[in-house]
Amino acid sequence: MKIRSFLLTRWILCLYLCVGFVVVPSVSLDAKSNTYQSEYKRIHLSSGGNVSAIYSPVKQIGSKHSKSPVIIYMYDEFLDRVTGGRAKEFGYDLDAHIQQFNQWGFSVIVPMEKFRKFRALKAAIRYAIHNEGLTQQDIHLIGLSEGAYMALFALEFFPDIKSVTVVAPQSIYSVGPFSLSQLNKFIHKQSTPVLFLSAKSDIFIRVKSEGILVNFLKKSPIRLKYKPYPVKVKWYRNEQNVFMTDIQRFIKKVSKKKL
Repeated sequence: MKIRSFLLTRWILCLYLCVGFVVVPSVSLDAKSNTYQSEYKRIHLSSGGNVSAIYSPVKQIGSKHSKSPVIIYMYDEFLDRVTGGRAKEFGYDLDAHIQQFNQWGFSVIVPMEKFRKFRALKAAIRYAIHNEGLTQQDIHLIGLSEGAYMALFALEFFPDIKSVTVVAPQSIYSVGPFSLSQLNKFIHKQSTPVLFLSAKSDIFIRVKSEGILVNFLKKSPIRLKYKPYPVKVKWYRNEQNVFMTDIQRFIKKVSKKKL
């Protein structure tokens, strides 16, 4: 019996080190006076070829309503560059981000694709709508670095998304797809609330890119809330930092939801 327990523990540890997360059984998370129940699972999304995501649905215990609004989180590309689940060693704990959003009362979808991220993002939105019976008004997008840029570009295909939070956005291309010229083709039709959190102490090229984007958005109909922090982008990888309160308050205000 002891040998079996040892082998099981060792297998779980190996799984964690290899992929950076494990499937977690149902756990209770306390969000102020409300108690929520959530569960991690891997889902496959169809979008011209299967793409995958982490899905953590949440339900308020005792509530008659089974559906909760969704946060779709587009992670920093830094996570793709570190292997063996080592991101936590550098202060980027994806699990902790998911649990934080769950505590606010939101289900969470995290597209987990290295090379097909935007396709996975669109597939995640469609999954929330078609599989969970939600509308675009039940969906909030949060993106960090390149993920922030992709969250903005999702508005071309899903213009009624409830809100978008862009955190230390990193431009992807200067021309063509995911460039400002491409964004300009549709952003003038948008009035989506956008929270923009910048990293004013990062390298010059990133700070310049952020400045160009925020000035661009200020000239659009986007309902922009801009807040700079004198930090580098890595500061935003730690969910314990104060910017998470900014995001929570922003989502609460646009959704009129008690968090």
